[in-house]
Amino acid sequence: MREFFEKSIQHLSARKAMLILYVVVIFHIIFVLHILQDNRIDRQAARRSALIQKIINVIYLVEATPADDQQKAIAALDDPDLHVSLTLQPVSKFHYKQASFWKIIHALEDNLHAYSISIQLKNHQWLNFKATLYSHIVLNQLLFMAVELIVFGSILMTFWSINRFTTPLKKIKFSAERLGIDLENKPFAVYGPKVVREVSQALNQMQKRIMQLVYNRTQLLAAISHDLRTPIVRAQLRAQFIEDSEYKSQLLDDLSEMEHMISETLSFAREDSKREEKKNVDLVSLLESICDDASDMGHDVVCHASEHRIAFFGRAIALKRAFTNLLNNAIRYAGNAHVDISKHGKTILIEIKDDGPGISESDLEKVFEPFYRGEQSRSRDTGGVGLGLSVAHDIILAHHGKIKLKNRKEGGLVVIVTLE
Repeated sequence: MREFFEKSIQHLSARKAMLILYVVVIFHIIFVLHILQDNRIDRQAARRSALIQKIINVIYLVEATPADDQQKAIAALDDPDLHVSLTLQPVSKFHYKQASFWKIIHALEDNLHAYSISIQLKNHQWLNFKATLYSHIVLNQLLFMAVELIVFGSILMTFWSINRFTTPLKKIKFSAERLGIDLENKPFAVYGPKVVREVSQALNQMQKRIMQLVYNRTQLLAAISHDLRTPIVRAQLRAQFIEDSEYKSQLLDDLSEMEHMISETLSFAREDSKREEKKNVDLVSLLESICDDASDMGHDVVCHASEHRIAFFGRAIALKRAFTNLLNNAIRYAGNAHVDISKHGKTILIEIKDDGPGISESDLEKVFEPFYRGEQSRSRDTGGVGLGLSVAHDIILAHHGKIKLKNRKEGGLVVIVTLE
């Protein structure tokens, strides 16, 4: 239950929170108005009953006072809500010869806030009452409602301000993360407060500059590759006129290696895999075909899948290149490879294990750097160019996946690739 609540809070956006708060405020105001209305009616009824009882008490008091002292008794009354006078004729249109609780109530209902009534005493004089039932309940309600609106209005404005900043900032964060993986990602959306718009515009300019730098680097490498291939071809042609010897074979091998290194470097710089369109790919069939090709070449390679088909939306050629590089790396250093592919919910797990010498812990992350090789020799039979793992790393990241190298306890290395 606690985990469900925490996940619900994490997925609750500021806009939804504001909507919920609006609903809560509206229901709260309606509830408060209902309570205040009930209290107003109850308090008004209580004040009216108290005023009626006060009038009746004054009537009894004046009746019990001698006639000569009645004016003094009336003058001694100090009540701002009740004015009492003694006259020979009734002053109010509501005049009764005998005091009655119900008669007074009738007079009060006729005029709720300001009313008058005259009661005839035993000495035939008229006791006149003019009362005003002041009520501060409405004023108190308005004051309370004003405080309510100010407090909740401040809360709503705070939520609105936070949402106005956080929503575009979250999208900028998401776009920035994608930019680190794919430079050809869509530009940042420019909206929101002025400061946020300026940040988005600055990031868009940065993206353009980075793409221009990458383009210039690619053009430079392409030019260098073109210029180097011409003398390499000339050297290969001239080497054909050399008499057969050990030096001729070594020279041709070196020239072939140079041409291969130039091609690999240019392919890495151009990042051709990112220009391929994405489509549904069956990873099981893809990995099995790679393993079958390696087995046909005489390598000890085994592939095992937990399911017959595992679909993934990605770039088929790029993924094939990445997994081929990882498999070839295991074959080059260990002579064998065991590939496992499984699916756990939405997560796809691919493990490529070998029985080789492994890699030192300090080199587990460095091997993903371009042109870096844990094996320091420059022999094509062992070291390679140093781009295979870098290319695989970039392709996996471009598919929003993760790749990790880990030494096995029983010896050898395991490459763990996670795709979602």
